[in-house]
Amino acid sequence: MTDHVLFLIVYAALGLGGFAAFMTACVRSYRGAYRSWMLTRPPLLPVGRHWGLLPLGIAAVTLLLAGGALFAEQLMRYSPRPAEFGAGVAAAVVVLGVVLSLVFSHRLPERWKPGWYRDWEARGADRADISAWLVRRRTGPRDRRDTSENGQ
Repeated sequence: MTDHVLFLIVYAALGLGGFAAFMTACVRSYRGAYRSWMLTRPPLLPVGRHWGLLPLGIAAVTLLLAGGALFAEQLMRYSPRPAEFGAGVAAAVVVLGVVLSLVFSHRLPERWKPGWYRDWEARGADRADISAWLVRRRTGPRDRRDTSENGQ
């Protein structure tokens, strides 16, 4: 029994840690403090060009909900409910989360995009702009509010 409780504690800590990591990346992307995601694409995933904005938040919520369903299944292990209840809910949440993430990574409504991202797209969505911003960010003063094009 104590092994089972220890497993649940470790499982919950890993799930909440993953949720915090995804949600932090999503918030930092929307604020413009994290832009290097625009220079890369995740390997083996058919994501679109907006993958670092809303889809990261959807992935965080999906991880939280699916993990919560599996966690609840483990807590109800000795209850009269069917054992597949939590796994079925988790699978449905994961499928819905993956589909929503992929759809929003390819097509994100204009008003859901942050202002700095809309401005970047209006200038032609040049990857060199982001590279130059990253270089300025690493070598220049550490001002978190510096999201302008020329860094001033």
